[in-house]
Order: sequence, then C-alpha cells, then structure tokens
Amino acid sequence: MLLILFSLLSCLVGVSILVGIKILIGFELTSLSLFFIIPVGSIISGAIMTSGYSLGIKRLNIKPAKKQIKVLIIIAILMFFLVQFGYYQVTYIDDDYSYNYRFKGSHVSEFYFKDTNQEVNFFNFLTDKVNSQSISFSHKRHTIGNVEGNKFVNWLFFALDFFGFLFGGYVVYSAFIESAIYCKKCSKYMKEKELLKIVDNIQEQINNIIEYCDEKTENSSRIMEIIDSNPFERENTSEIFANGILHYCQECHEGYLCFEFYIINEKGKYNHNEESDVKVRLSSNTVSEILNSI
Repeated sequence: MLLILFSLLSCLVGVSILVGIKILIGFELTSLSLFFIIPVGSIISGAIMTSGYSLGIKRLNIKPAKKQIKVLIIIAILMFFLVQFGYYQVTYIDDDYSYNYRFKGSHVSEFYFKDTNQEVNFFNFLTDKVNSQSISFSHKRHTIGNVEGNKFVNWLFFALDFFGFLFGGYVVYSAFIESAIYCKKCSKYMKEKELLKIVDNIQEQINNIIEYCDEKTENSSRIMEIIDSNPFERENTSEIFANGILHYCQECHEGYLCFEFYIINEKGKYNHNEESDVKVRLSSNTVSEILNSI
C-alpha cells in the first residue's frame, strides 16, 4: 500500500510539473532533445514520474526482483500517455481558431476535423498532433532548421521520446536499487559510506585488503591501517584513483567494501571504469570496528 502511495505521489508531481509548464509557456518538456536525437526532456520526465516507485522499494526495504522492472515499464508507459492526455486536456481553441493552453475559448474536444469530420478525441488529437507538428533544430539558441509536418520524422522523434521516458525510469531504478546491496539476513538495504580514496599503489593495497578480509587470514587492525592512511577526499589530484565505499547493514553489521576506479580522460574529466571495480566482503567484526572509528 505504501509503495503505491510513493508511486502515485511522484506521478502526480511529475504530471503537475509537465502540464504546468505547458500551461505557463506552451512548451512540452518531453520534446526537448540534445544533439537532435538524445531525448533529455523525456529522460528527465520519466525519471521524475517513476522515482516514487524506486524510492518506495528502497525505503520500504522490499527485496529486489525482476518483476519490479516489468512494473516500472508499465508505470512509465502509463505515465507517458497520461502526460499526453494532460496536454490534450489543457488544449483550447480561441475565437481566432488558434491553440492556447490558458483555458481560453472552447476545449479542443468540441471541434471536428474538417477533412474527416471526426471528433477531436484524445486518440485523434494525439495522432494529428504527431503527424502535423513541426520540429525545429537549434544550436546555441539559433534555429538552424525545421521539419514541417513530416510524418515519418515526427513519429521517429515521438518514438525516441517514448523510449527516453522508459530509459529515465530505468536510470532511477538502477541508481536506487541495482547499485544498492540488500542484506538477506535482515531484509534491509545496506547503508553506504564513502570511506577511503587510494591514489598510490592502488592494486597492491586493495590486494592487501582482500587478503586481510579472508576468513583464514582476517586482520581488521591492518585493514584499519590502510583506511587511516588513505582518507577520503573530495578533491581529485591524481590521474587514477579508487574510491572505497562501505556498504553495511545497521542490524547485523555485515557488509562490503566496494572499490570504484576512476581514470582521467583527455578532457580532464574522470571516467568511472566499471570493469575494474572490486567488491570485498567484510565480517561483522571488521564492519563494527570501522564504524566505531568513524
């Protein structure tokens, strides 16, 4: 029940924001693209409207399951068309037969298409809107081209917006759930703590931690020495480094130390090299000692 409330809340907030923008400035955020083909508007919109579902799973400590992805996709599809329906609901035609979204004149549903004599219901409205809309391409605030009413191009961009919406939902789910570690013993998601940053002799120090975490050669004091000698810092001054993230259960104190590798690129920005990441299991005694020291 609470998961449904989390989901409904984010959906309501998302629809209100998107339709509100349409009412205020006549702009559809879901149609915003970057580099002409990346549907950033739809990705952001999908992320907002499905965030409640993913956040609810995390806050309610619901065990990760494959069916959650299916539910997420269903929610994203429903919300995508709910937003389109919201655009339809605020579309009016004034006395000059011009569209407006300020509730001036008569609602579009009171009219008929001249060529087909069909009423302007939601389905017909959406179909005609996609078929006839013009798409403008801009670069640095300057319009560099327009596509006027090209059905193929319009439906292609509509499909991109649709899949962007789904992708936005998945990105949030991945950030909240797939990147988290679930404690099966306590049925709770583990907490996270940025613990250390290794910039020198990275592989050697990580190998030492792996050795000291082994059941046969466990040595929590040596692990603490490595942690203390490599304090976590926000500032990055090395070309390559590894961040150590502590994942721990507040109930049983079992946990993991996950190392994320970062390498500087040609543009001076750091890329996360996921293939090199290392996950080390910690005993409850070691986790307790680490928590007591921070």
